[in-house]
Amino acid sequence: MKKTIRLLQTSDLHGYIYPRSYSTMQYENIGIAQISSLINKYRNENTILIDSGDTIQGSPFTYFLSKNPIKINPISSIMNYMKYDYITIGNHE
Repeated sequence: MKKTIRLLQTSDLHGYIYPRSYSTMQYENIGIAQISSLINKYRNENTILIDSGDTIQGSPFTYFLSKNPIKINPISSIMNYMKYDYITIGNHE
């Protein structure tokens, strides 16, 4: 029996959760919440979800977290909730 595996991959999330610029609060085509909707649309039992890095660095929010560390990074919590299968460390982490 032949099976098809679907790979879904994200990269360069840079700590953006919502599709808004943290500095201007204007809509931008960014954010893990927006991507989550797409992932849920295409994910099935044969899907592997991967992130290719530059996830927790690169925005005012992640800069704030780097200076005010908390026990669990919110981006990591979101990725766990979304059930990422694999992640890699990017060149900015």
